[in-house]
Amino acid sequence: MKVFRGTRTDGRNANGGFIVKVVDAENEKVKVLSAATSQKLVNHSPNGFNWDYGGSGPSQLALGLLLDVTADTNLSLRYYQQFKWEIVAQLPDTWELTETSILEWIEQQTK
Repeated sequence: MKVFRGTRTDGRNANGGFIVKVVDAENEKVKVLSAATSQKLVNHSPNGFNWDYGGSGPSQLALGLLLDVTADTNLSLRYYQQFKWEIVAQLPDTWELTETSILEWIEQQTK
């Protein structure tokens, strides 16, 4: 299971001050979620991810999270704006989302 952890930094990094780490709970490996993958589909935010409001950075994050969890381009493109408003726009400065919670959200939408 993956755990996604978002943190605001001082802004002096390649991610513009918004870092999302992906922790693989099984082996403790950590990677930084890159906006580049989701930007290849829709480039809402050249500066990368953001959260806690409904703008372009949160759109990029919503798409990036759904793509990382599902690897399904069509599903991600269909639901990321709704995911942005319901989940990403509500996130505090520091947050954590599990792969399971994201999959449960998707399941509720696809019923």
